[in-house]
Amino acid sequence: MSTYHEILGVGPEASQEEIKNAFRRRALECHPD
Repeated sequence: MSTYHEILGVGPEASQEEIKNAFRRRALECHPD
């Protein structure tokens, strides 16, 4: 099972800001529109 760090492509030492940016970037890639 993948961790959210692997899914978002950030390391476990990533800051909250880095995680948020990676999530938004991934959400745009996966959004159907």
